[in-house]
Order: sequence, then C-alpha cells, then structure tokens
Amino acid sequence: MPDPSVCRGSASGHTGVAARRWFAAVAIVACALASSAPAAARVSDSGGPPSVSVRVNGAPETVFKWASGPCQERMIPDAPARAFRNADGKVRLVAASFDNWSMHGPSLDEVRPDCRPLFRGAERSEPHLFDDRGWIEAFYTLDGRTVYALISNEWDGFRHAASGVPLGPTCRVRQYAPGCMVYSINLAVSSNGGRIFRYPASDGGQVVAGAAYHPAKTGREGNATAGELPAPGGVPTVSNIVERGGYFYAMVFYRGAGPHEDGNCLMRTDDLGDASRWRAWDGQDFTIRPVSHGPNEAPSQRCALVARRTLGWDVRSLSWHAKTQSYIAIMHSASRDAGGRRIVGVHYATSPDLLRWSDARLLMEVPNTLDSTCRPPAKYPSMLDAGSSSPNFETVGDNAYIYYTQYNLENCRISLDRDLRRLPVMIGVAP
Repeated sequence: MPDPSVCRGSASGHTGVAARRWFAAVAIVACALASSAPAAARVSDSGGPPSVSVRVNGAPETVFKWASGPCQERMIPDAPARAFRNADGKVRLVAASFDNWSMHGPSLDEVRPDCRPLFRGAERSEPHLFDDRGWIEAFYTLDGRTVYALISNEWDGFRHAASGVPLGPTCRVRQYAPGCMVYSINLAVSSNGGRIFRYPASDGGQVVAGAAYHPAKTGREGNATAGELPAPGGVPTVSNIVERGGYFYAMVFYRGAGPHEDGNCLMRTDDLGDASRWRAWDGQDFTIRPVSHGPNEAPSQRCALVARRTLGWDVRSLSWHAKTQSYIAIMHSASRDAGGRRIVGVHYATSPDLLRWSDARLLMEVPNTLDSTCRPPAKYPSMLDAGSSSPNFETVGDNAYIYYTQYNLENCRISLDRDLRRLPVMIGVAP
C-alpha cells in the first residue's frame, strides 16, 4: 500500500508550499491506485505501456573528456552522474571514481572539472567495518549547506590478501572473484556545501544497506576456502534520492547470495542524517532495516523486490515528471524487439507511486560490457534536467539529458580512457 501519510493527506513540517502542492497531486494518484489494485500487484510486475514517452532529441555531447582532463589518471567517470545546488546557487556534478572528483560551475551546463576529492574511503582491510573504497552515488540537501550522500562501498578481498584477513585461494589470485566481495551503501555528510564528505559514524554504524560479513565463517585459523566468504552479495548500487510526502526514497539493488534473487528494493527514511532510520518495503509497509553487520547476525527478512520482471537490472536514476504525475526510472537493461532479438541498452520505465512499474522501453541501444563485436560499451545512465527547479535535480520537465559513461576502446581493450557524455531527450505524455 502507499505511505499511510499520503492517503491521510499530510506533509512534513519542513516541506515547502510547492512541495506540498506536488505532494497533494501525488497523493491523489497513489491512493487511487492503492484502492483499485491487489496487494501483490503493488510489489510485483504491473507491466503495461509507460505513461511517459521519452525519446532521443539530438546528438550526444561530451561533458568530460578523460584524455584531455586536468585531473589525476584514475579520476574517471565511474558512477551515475548526480548533481545538486549549494546555498550559493552553484552546481556540483559528480560521476565519481573512488577518488570522488567533481565538476563545478554556475549551472549544470557550465560545470568544469574540480580535481579536489570530495570523499575518500579509508581502504580498511576488515570487511565487517564497511570502509574500503567508496563511490558517491546519491546526494540530497535541504538547505544547500548540509549535504547528505549515499556511498557505494566495495570491499574486494584480492586487494587485502596481504593484510592477514582470512581469504580463500580464489581471492588471492583474482580481483572481483566470486566469494571475495562485500558491498554496502553508506551514509556520508558534508557541512560545507558539498566540498568535503565524512562518515558520521564508524565501525559499521555508517551503513544504510548491506550484507553481513561473518568472520566466524571465514576461518580465523587461516584455513578458509573461497566458498566460505559470501558470494558477491550485498547492495552494490543505489539510485538518487527523491522526496515524497516528507519521506526520502531511493532504490537499492540487492545482489543475491544463496537462495535470494537479485533485484531492486525501495527504501525510505524520514531523517537523512541517521543511517539507522532507513527502512525497506516488505510488501505491505516500510518495516525492514536493510542492513546487518554483526559477526553472527543475518537478516531475518528480505525486502520485497519491486517489479523484478520490468526492473530486472539496477535502477540508476529516478526522476519526477509533473506533467504526467509519473516517476521515470532509468536503467541499463535488456528487452526484445518485434522479431525477438535481444537488445541491450538504456531503458526507461514509469510509475505513479515508486512501487508499480510499467514495462521497460528502449531509449538507446548500447552494450554495457565488452563483447565479441568490440562495440564500445556505455554504463551508468542517469537523467538530469539542467532547468530543474529542485536543488537536488530530482525533477524533470519536457527536456532533459541522459548522462552516461562512454568507454573508448583501444585494440578492443577497456582502459581508463572513458568520457562522460549526455544525450538530449524529449519527455511527454505517452500516446
């Protein structure tokens, strides 16, 4: 069911007049849908055509070219593009590597590289502390001064083989090996308008969503095997944050371990500054804390996967389109054309309430991995509107851009050479 506060018609005290008008419009749509749909449909696939039409409206533009960029070699576009306005009205755009460099300027159309890192993970070797390398994947600010960020933290056993942490043999010889990865989504906060971010807690207290790491199962005596570490599990990615009715929502992608399926979970919080306040959808309400990080603690429940058939891959971007009263999700996904051919590329789907989603429609055909055809892949799509009135760029009008990272191949090999590009799109009511 939708948020009970939506159907009661209330908004939080800090919500402004414009947000309250927007909230009221969403409430009408969400409550009407809730009254007419069975409970299962609110979590599983609803399908059907999108309520919004998104189509390419021009040629791609290069926002950042790595080969001629002024920053360090490893400062590459390596995550979805996110942006926010600070209290001075300046825009900061981040498509982060684990150095979390940024672009800065008077508008989204005029940002230039700023090579100073906004955040660096501590690269701690203990996986249960969830503080290795981190990529900024979401921002939200209420006043332009205090800025909250969601960090995708990635612990890779291969890089810590010499640290004394018990590892299976596979972890010692191959990076990103199955059974050697631990992922989490962490909270970081900036108090100076987004110039520097820090974890507000330590030793696991900064974790918003993630999988438990069990040192007791990895062999303290040093006789661990690869199978004793978790499979590549946890929560590797998160969408941007959108506000709705006094709550702040984001979509996280669970990478299954054991019997669990992969898929997207919707989570929300009423306090962006407290990592422990986030709760995930259980199929009826937001009750599940999407994290466990004690040595012998495992989640007793899993969140209900949202529209796994139509949102089969990571949702990288959520945007509110007021004209159609719809959310637009952007993801790299796969579909089939009229002849049955499998097509991989940037897709979009729409929803009135973040729970029920339309079928995904192809926007741009492009591979997201290197294949035998040696076509240059692209990754990390997100939608941003330079004219958005939201300081967090969570809204779009009739014209926006799909930002993505374009890989530049040399002899059919992937290297650090990649560019940040954006593709103009037109958004309207679906026919």
